[in-house]
Amino acid sequence: MRDLTLFLAALFIGMGFFALYDRIYGSADPIAGLYCMPSIVRAGDPVYCEDLSLYAQDVAWDFDGADPQWMNPNSGPVALRFSKAGDRVITVTASTADGRQDQKRFSLRITESNLMDEPQLITLHVQALEEKVTLEKRFPIDEVKDDHPHAFDADEQRYEFLFEADPGYDIQGVRLQMRSTSGMVNLRSRTLPDRNAAQIEFTLRSGPKADPYRAWFRGDAILIQSAIVDSEGLDILGDFYIDHYGTYRLPRLSLSELRWIELLDSEGEILAAGAPGEEMISRDGRLGFRLRDQGDTSLLTVTKRRMN
Repeated sequence: MRDLTLFLAALFIGMGFFALYDRIYGSADPIAGLYCMPSIVRAGDPVYCEDLSLYAQDVAWDFDGADPQWMNPNSGPVALRFSKAGDRVITVTASTADGRQDQKRFSLRITESNLMDEPQLITLHVQALEEKVTLEKRFPIDEVKDDHPHAFDADEQRYEFLFEADPGYDIQGVRLQMRSTSGMVNLRSRTLPDRNAAQIEFTLRSGPKADPYRAWFRGDAILIQSAIVDSEGLDILGDFYIDHYGTYRLPRLSLSELRWIELLDSEGEILAAGAPGEEMISRDGRLGFRLRDQGDTSLLTVTKRRMN
């Protein structure tokens, strides 16, 4: 008798649960539910979607070309990754056994993978490594050979001139500018190894007594000098806007002639700084900047650095 009582009690409880289930899932219309975050994401980054459907016996997903990666095969959100930028629509269809359906759609914006989270305006400052000052000085030369020591043979005389550099300058070269000359041979000009002086040599050949022609040279020796002067302060090369990771084309900077580079943010604070050719790291360590010359332009490469 007791066993029969327990059997009937279990039967009534089971029928109650079945009736409740049938009332909810058998007679109630399905409600599709879906929530995804974030709604704007870079290509390749994950989007997490959660199924919130009710009164459904079957749920179908349409990922609109995404590559779904299930975080948990049994429950929990689905991680989606889109490889290309564009607008996407995730669709969930909730249905019952008798064919009733409901759908919900969630729109996503997939941006280019190299877009920056916080675009910013940057001012580029550079300091020249050195400034070269060029100086040219003229030294007049007026030499005449009008003696004739031999009766029938020409006579030669060698002339040498030494020009010293001005204090603080190095000699880059010397050249001879002729105004009038006759009978000049064996011209030679050279800069001494330590570049503190230059030399010009030539020979004048006059005729014999039997043919007493003269020889002369009238002109200028031009001494080319240069001095290296350290530059002071920073030159502002202009502003540019960065909104993605990648390479930006700038006017040529001639990096070999620069000592220091500074990138300033929109507040005028130093964002990153460094010597030409080395990677410049932003204050927060998230961005890397590198400049290089290429042809008649310079290229600024902006990279996203890994945070340890």
